[in-house]
Amino acid sequence: MKNSPPSGAKVSALLSRRDFLRSAATGAILATGAPLLLVSSGCSPGSATRAAAPKKLPDLSELFQAAARSLENDPANRLSGTELRFYDAPVFAVAAADDPLFRKLKEKDVVGPVHFMPQDWVPARTVISYFLPFSEPVCKANRGPESAPELWFQAHQQGAHAAGNVRKFLIERFHEQNIGTFFPVHDKRYNNGGLLPTWSQRHVAYIAGLGTFSVSTNLITARGCAGLLDSLLVEVAYPATKRPYAGLRDYCAHCLTCVGRCPVGALAEKGKNVMACARHIFTTKPNAETCCGKCLAAVPCERGIPAGAKINAPAAPAPVSAAPPVRSA
Repeated sequence: MKNSPPSGAKVSALLSRRDFLRSAATGAILATGAPLLLVSSGCSPGSATRAAAPKKLPDLSELFQAAARSLENDPANRLSGTELRFYDAPVFAVAAADDPLFRKLKEKDVVGPVHFMPQDWVPARTVISYFLPFSEPVCKANRGPESAPELWFQAHQQGAHAAGNVRKFLIERFHEQNIGTFFPVHDKRYNNGGLLPTWSQRHVAYIAGLGTFSVSTNLITARGCAGLLDSLLVEVAYPATKRPYAGLRDYCAHCLTCVGRCPVGALAEKGKNVMACARHIFTTKPNAETCCGKCLAAVPCERGIPAGAKINAPAAPAPVSAAPPVRSA
């Protein structure tokens, strides 16, 4: 990975591997906004050169299985004092950072010019997208009419710690092999304060082969739509997951159940009133930005791809084997 920053970005700090891990674990990296550049131990930032060659390229199939086990055993993934889990096993998919579809996200009728390319964050070669599905009890809690039921709320608030531990796990596994990684969500530019994202997790997941969109604009995966999407950038190249779909809504049954579930009428067959939805979710509960989720629960795509979809219930994306490391010149 080159030590020059992406175009238009200013490097405010060079983070050593140890500093990065500490910052990522504590959230301190949010304050820097700097791309991740690995430097050799003991080097000053001014004399930093390229990252050391990887010791061994991790096999993604093994890595993803290990991440799933880590989440399953993580106490942060349980409601306090119980064995109830917030998240079930995650599903992963992989995209090449130079996939032409990333360029299309900058078009006005897709996301918009504010959307970043992978290389706008760091000189990445691979994008890994993954989905943490909510467990059955969490989904069940939000199927009724109650606004922001307690368990659904706790899954977003307390479950965020478990999601953060998944990020930390992946960072550490790659960094053990001297491979640079970067989570856009750790960067202050990730949330630009507007309705148009600089990095749309849903669109990134679509490109990676993780799922397609619903009428409500949620992303439907093989494990459903109720859960959390995340992604990380990796400096080495892995083969991409083959997208098992061609259309934007191939996993949607167009049943319009989600339209009737919206408490503020923000959904219609022709599209979504983003402003109406945003006003509602930001006021459902204080400091609980995503605690509505009525369009995610009690819908046929809540826990999987619904019957009646154009493409019916394919298996989760196949595990990806390791490829020889490829680095920027």
